[in-house]
Amino acid sequence: MEIKYFNSKKLIEMVRNDSIIVPVGSLEWHGPISTGSDSIIAEFIAKVIGSKLNIP
Repeated sequence: MEIKYFNSKKLIEMVRNDSIIVPVGSLEWHGPISTGSDSIIAEFIAKVIGSKLNIP
């Protein structure tokens, strides 16, 4: 399950009942690459790891 926005109660419930992956990317300039590239890569890696570990 991918949750883009959630509150602290939902996060606590998820941590108690399931495993979660929180992708974190920096925000910095990489020349011609957009500033969101680190976050996009972190989200992609989190999705791949989640699918391999059977975390929805």
